[in-house]
Amino acid sequence: MTLQYIKNPKIITHTTKAIIKELMSSGVPNEWVIVCTSTTKTAEEKLKFQEKASGQRIYYSRYPELEWATHEGESNYSIIVRKVKA
Repeated sequence: MTLQYIKNPKIITHTTKAIIKELMSSGVPNEWVIVCTSTTKTAEEKLKFQEKASGQRIYYSRYPELEWATHEGESNYSIIVRKVKA
């Protein structure tokens, strides 16, 4: 599996656990990686992604060396993560 780093979000489909495992083992520090993206950019999708991001909080405490964020792209929303130097 190869990580796709974010400059402009692109839609990818991988499980969160697989992305975290790959990021922890071979990820580049301070580069954002897409966890999941929406297909549209509507108010309903924004709310859904905010709820989904809050659902990722189990990973927040388990991996303190990861930083999570919600990214608002031109035509979609994404949940993104990066490995920060400890």
